[in-house]
Amino acid sequence: MKTIYYFNILITLLVILFLADIYTAFGIKNMTLRYIIYASFILSPIIIIFNLILISNLKIKLLSLIIPVFTLVFSLSIGYTPIIFNSANWKTQTIIYQNIEDDNLTIEYQMQDIGALGYNKRKVKVRYLTNLFTIVTPIDLDTISESDWLLLNKEVNESGLKGS
Repeated sequence: MKTIYYFNILITLLVILFLADIYTAFGIKNMTLRYIIYASFILSPIIIIFNLILISNLKIKLLSLIIPVFTLVFSLSIGYTPIIFNSANWKTQTIIYQNIEDDNLTIEYQMQDIGALGYNKRKVKVRYLTNLFTIVTPIDLDTISESDWLLLNKEVNESGLKGS
């Protein structure tokens, strides 16, 4: 029975990470982790059935259904299509600047593959929390103080585009 509770706690954490990735500056850099988090959100109907069958205590059953039901209602209200299309990761093409005082703070040119429609492009300030998580904020290159930043123009080409 404890396994079910741990499973529900895990699903709750994954849903929180999903919502943070969609609606805040928090970003998930690792694609495998990102797919796991998005899949846990999309599979909420299965989690509801799992909780209904395996949990016998009515009070605990109702508490354990709050997050899965919320995710199902949210998914149905916005539709699964935006969730699936939002799962494409932004890939760094060029690290333009690196902060002089903080090695984990960079300004990057990034691209997002949107299939047959081409690529979304952006220039952002990225704070690397770990190799898995980042905080990303849009930035205008005209407003930065170059005394705080080291010009790198380092080609990273995470998308693997030819000719970059």
